[in-house]
Amino acid sequence: MNRRMFTAELSALLLTPALLPALEEKSRWREWVSESDSTDYWQKVRHEFLLPDEISYLNNGSLGLSPRPVLEAMYHHLLETEAVRTRKYAEYPWWGYGPTLEIRKTVADFIGALPEEIALTRNATEGINTVATGLDLNPGDEVLLTNQEHPGGRSAWYQRAKRYGIVVREFELPVPPKSPAEILERLQGSITSKTRVISISHITTVTGGILPAKEICGLARNRNIISLIDGAHAIGQIPLNMHDMGCDYYATSPHKWLYAPKGTGILYCRKGMAERLWCHTASGAWDQPELGCERLTNIGTSNLSLLVGMVAAIDFHKKIGTDRILARQHSLARGLRSSLSEIKGVWFGNGPPPTLSAAMVKAMLPVQKIGEFAGKLWQDHKIWVTAADGDTRMPASIRFSCSIYVTEKDLDRTVLLLKKHLG
Repeated sequence: MNRRMFTAELSALLLTPALLPALEEKSRWREWVSESDSTDYWQKVRHEFLLPDEISYLNNGSLGLSPRPVLEAMYHHLLETEAVRTRKYAEYPWWGYGPTLEIRKTVADFIGALPEEIALTRNATEGINTVATGLDLNPGDEVLLTNQEHPGGRSAWYQRAKRYGIVVREFELPVPPKSPAEILERLQGSITSKTRVISISHITTVTGGILPAKEICGLARNRNIISLIDGAHAIGQIPLNMHDMGCDYYATSPHKWLYAPKGTGILYCRKGMAERLWCHTASGAWDQPELGCERLTNIGTSNLSLLVGMVAAIDFHKKIGTDRILARQHSLARGLRSSLSEIKGVWFGNGPPPTLSAAMVKAMLPVQKIGEFAGKLWQDHKIWVTAADGDTRMPASIRFSCSIYVTEKDLDRTVLLLKKHLG
């Protein structure tokens, strides 16, 4: 064994106790993943995450957790590449080159697209910035947003308005919406002759409500308006098919509901639309529009191990099954909504599954202040939720995320503590 090989093996032995506590233990998910649904089945799913039994993590909408198969894929790839075991001569091992072209094929198959329509990013914010800074727009051209966009979905547009004179306009989403048609009607009423881009969420970060993205994209296309969808919350939470949706651009953050590594993202550009973008990061291929999305992925050296982890996350999701995951999330969300409805004065900021929401529940509370309660939930009970104090228009609220590692017990004890707090 040469010195480099010895160093790599030694590093693996030294790092394993620190980085992989129980990671290999009972991580034989492929042996049971095809079993029928049961309480025991979802306990097995939860065991694939490193969550201790006493922790209830209900904040998946902010940041998801990665299961053992994803962590293992990243860990082993990191060791193999640092030991120069998996590289072919003259093949770049980095983001934007070589192996990532195969990764784009896997991603494209998962979201109903072509490989050449996929650019690999670090998150939805980067994807949205790629479009917002890359499109040719003139002073006075309007970009239409909802009033529930994440800062990562609106800031690039507002910066461009301040710097170059485009106009950003927002329309107000109903809370809660009565139907997808009500949302579509409000959007239609906000379009003007100067609207050039509609940039909206598929699932909003504020309420977790689903917007009728396919209908919105069809409306935009009929009016020769560019459509950009912020799908940060959508991938993994609901099924996706880019070609069926008909959007021009779609940006996602797989680290939420797909449970992929943090620092992985996807930007879909409908065929012919990548060529319309200037690169926000110019590397060697910046002036080769014929490369399409490959040109946008070419941003220099980064961490390929993260992308290998994203492929493992897609595999994990597909093996459990999109329909099964969706049904589980709907079941948890419906049960939670039913329990919360027993609390006097509670109502919901998003509509019910499956049309107006999926795995997220936005509970509006009969108080104006709730912030300290969330901190105490974590400090005293190891329950993590996202809470917000109210304002002159809305009461305090809690956003619950019903991910596949959440159990009925997690939700029941959270509701019980909320009932006690509200008296």
